[in-house]
Amino acid sequence: MNCYRGRSDNCFWPRGLAFAVVICAVARAATAADRNDAVGFFERHVRPVLVRHCHECHGEGHGTSGLRLDSAERLFQGGHTGPVVIPGKVDESRLIQLVRGDGELQMPYGDRPKLSVDEIATLEKWVADGAIWPEYALQPKMAQDDQT
Repeated sequence: MNCYRGRSDNCFWPRGLAFAVVICAVARAATAADRNDAVGFFERHVRPVLVRHCHECHGEGHGTSGLRLDSAERLFQGGHTGPVVIPGKVDESRLIQLVRGDGELQMPYGDRPKLSVDEIATLEKWVADGAIWPEYALQPKMAQDDQT
């Protein structure tokens, strides 16, 4: 019954270890693929929305209300009122509230063109999926529900 004495029919350990290694490799590949998909989504859909609608007031050299939306570090740092994006928590993210026009203040401010329904949905999906920003090494963790 010992695996090392020629009786491999009852030996789970080598096969179990091999199975675990394969599962870990597949999970790691899936994680990398998910990140690549998220990076592609950001570059194709999210960054253009931020550039088109936000950088005029919250880009390099601006930072209205202490908020910059042209780098991940500045986005996750937030502005004078604190963080504007909480990865995984769409309805609690101030950025989403502002572009939806949920309160008195709506962004973009003034007579600037508002985001389309599709552009808002793009930002909502991005936040829901973890707000991945490709160049940011210290990606914030997804917010966890407090009811766990």
